[in-house]
Amino acid sequence: MRFDIARQKLMALGVEEREISEIPRAGEGSLRQQNIRAPLSGRLVERKVELGTAVGRDNLETELFVIVDLSKVWVDLSVSSADLPLVREKQGVDITARAGQAGKAQIVFVSPLLDKETRAARVVAALENPDRTWRPGTFVTAAIGLAQKQAAVVAPAAAIQTFDGRKIVFVRTADGFEKRDVNLGERDGGFVEVLSGLSAGETIAATNTFSLKAELSKPADED
Repeated sequence: MRFDIARQKLMALGVEEREISEIPRAGEGSLRQQNIRAPLSGRLVERKVELGTAVGRDNLETELFVIVDLSKVWVDLSVSSADLPLVREKQGVDITARAGQAGKAQIVFVSPLLDKETRAARVVAALENPDRTWRPGTFVTAAIGLAQKQAAVVAPAAAIQTFDGRKIVFVRTADGFEKRDVNLGERDGGFVEVLSGLSAGETIAATNTFSLKAELSKPADED
């Protein structure tokens, strides 16, 4: 029984069957050494022991190294109880860091418990990190996509102006820009859906639109 228990412990440590079978034939000197096998692939970020440090049981250090796999990171989010019914696993999340770095993640866990103080729930999103640019501990802002819709034509919100109570854009022509009335749909971030008045592929003014609007407001005798 002791033999079987010892064998199971070695296998739990990652020792292969071939190595276990060679132990009875190994020299006494080699038995004083033991290979330390990493439980996962990753990068070594911390060493907790020095050469010659006693490790193991009897209150000795049992953690030797810290290895992290940064190919995928988790983003911890805090969602209020009022918004929680709208959040589900597998929803997409747009992640933005303060430095301007952006990426897309997916919700993998929604906690069924609320924090007693904040009344918010912990939500975890998985973020692919193949180039290792996302670092644990980074403060980020997250936007959770609640629904998706295909829009045939969209325009930057900055391109939309109001003139005589109507929404307009300025479309480039051979002579400059002309005013075009548009009907708008839903807004998403910095873009707005254009239902009519603008065709896909047309060039519009996205900046300095206030100046173009001011030109329209000038009396005719000032031209």
